[in-house]
Amino acid sequence: MGYRIKITELKNGQVRYTPQVSEAIVEGWLFKKLTIRWFNIIQTGDGFNTGRMMEEYYDTEQQAIEVVEKYIKYHEAEVGRKTANVSYKHI
Repeated sequence: MGYRIKITELKNGQVRYTPQVSEAIVEGWLFKKLTIRWFNIIQTGDGFNTGRMMEEYYDTEQQAIEVVEKYIKYHEAEVGRKTANVSYKHI
């Protein structure tokens, strides 16, 4: 997983910073190839979403960097909450 900040310069001189995260995707049926896709990071209340159609941008690069750092912590916590193993004990 990689992270980057997309920098968009508008014709009026305004600059927008959009935090993004990459995801490796295997495509193809007969001939498989590995493709990297970039998704925008979107803050939603107490969590995060990723998407390609929606975009949340920031006025400064520092704000976008802070969002990426928060997303990394959130993602690590989500991975830690996933089930690693399930077992049953018969009684």
